Amino acid sequence: MKRIFGDKANISIRGKFLRDVLLELNLKSFTGRLLIKGKVIEGFLTLRIHLINGLPTYCLLNIEGGVLTSGKCIELIDRLLCMDCELKLEHVEINELVVDETLVIAYRGITEELKERSLTSILKNPLVQLYLIRYSSNVEILHGKLQKVLDELKTLSGNRAILAIIKGESITCTLVYYSSKLIHGVVTWYGLEEEQKKLTTKIIDEDTLGEIKHNYGLEVVDCTAYLINKEKLRKSGFQV
Repeated sequence: MKRIFGDKANISIRGKFLRDVLLELNLKSFTGRLLIKGKVIEGFLTLRIHLINGLPTYCLLNIEGGVLTSGKCIELIDRLLCMDCELKLEHVEINELVVDETLVIAYRGITEELKERSLTSILKNPLVQLYLIRYSSNVEILHGKLQKVLDELKTLSGNRAILAIIKGESITCTLVYYSSKLIHGVVTWYGLEEEQKKLTTKIIDEDTLGEIKHNYGLEVVDCTAYLINKEKLRKSGFQV
């Protein structure tokens, strides 16, 4: 995403997933309002999000007349691709932002679930994935062929959680590993055959990773891996 973070910035978004926009703002600890209008594959949308230190405290999505809020809003935009959208960012003070208690409770619930359940059972939640970055104990930068990078991620995730962002010429991935296993992944790629050169997105796990390895294992990629200290995460709490 183009890095423009002025008081009021208008940014053209084409061919980008909304989850990548949220991830970028999360990494920047952005506090303020986000407004996106434009066209996705599913139709026309208007999306309003308020962020405190990069984490959504309010989310309202209107897509083709259907309205979603709170956690359901975050879950859907995790899968939406902007064909032609405009993003407007506005830095404001925290006291000017809306705090949706339903969404805040969802964050706080993450820490409660972590105390009672294994990480494996909740790592597919987009809210959890945004939250994980806050508590990464280290960051690893990996380069090389996709197959090699995937092998390294499996090794790195021995007894911890990892959120990995992979970018290549024709493939991008957001992958979550835990205990040397791919728990959840969102992969986007272009078809290899001339007649299939179109953007495709697929949710994968350890059992469905083989197709990606077979077709794209030799592609050279860059990877940023956020290593999560699970004990630190369990002791954390979302504050606004």
